[in-house]
Amino acid sequence: MLHSGVLRMIRGLQGRGAAILMYHSVMEDPRRQGHLLGGIIHSRSEFRGQMELLAREYHPTSLEQVRQFARGESDIPDGAVVVTFDDGYVDNYEIAAPILNEVGVPATFYVTVGCLEQGKLPWVARLRFIFRTTKKRGWVDSSGKVWPLSSEAERENAYLLSCDVCCKLSGAAQEKHVACLEDQLDARVPVESGALMLNFDQARELAREGHIVGSHTMSHPNMAQVSLEEASFEMTESKKRLERQLQVRSRAPMRLHP
Repeated sequence: MLHSGVLRMIRGLQGRGAAILMYHSVMEDPRRQGHLLGGIIHSRSEFRGQMELLAREYHPTSLEQVRQFARGESDIPDGAVVVTFDDGYVDNYEIAAPILNEVGVPATFYVTVGCLEQGKLPWVARLRFIFRTTKKRGWVDSSGKVWPLSSEAERENAYLLSCDVCCKLSGAAQEKHVACLEDQLDARVPVESGALMLNFDQARELAREGHIVGSHTMSHPNMAQVSLEEASFEMTESKKRLERQLQVRSRAPMRLHP
């Protein structure tokens, strides 16, 4: 946060805007789940340090306050900062939320509704695991091109290509693509990895603690790459199912991946 310049940017907002910070996962030891979540994990200690800094030097603000400001219904303080989380990992509830509650920082948690329903990690994490753990030395893509998998860099290149394909899919087609790669590369994502996702009881508890829980679509596609019909389903169905589970109308605007 210090080296990125984001704090200098926040100071320059002068009360007419808010910086929105995006997190994913907070764990005691990020290295333990590196094959699944890669570099999107913060350690507990660094996350606590960042939240204490925000609480001490800035004005942590809820997304609802920013929404009201954008509609001209209220103002926000100088140095307003919004903390958000994507995907819906269980550590958001077990590790991040207690820190947020202790230091007085509100947050918005965007959950991928289909992943919570099925107890599965988002496809991005599952593909990462497949390409990082396969013992195959090469992969043939749908065009017939052979991608070597001997080095870490080669595996990363192949993984990114597979992401370019999978992000254009949603729902059943997306699941079929992941299953096909599991067969091709003879690497299976552990069933127990689903335990890394929130359940709806935990999501409801986050809402009861005063945080906002919002929709991050049903299956986490790139919304600019799917059909209008698919995009409509991803947005409307995820919001409807989430609100049914939370038993309250979600106050969060939907977060999409463009």
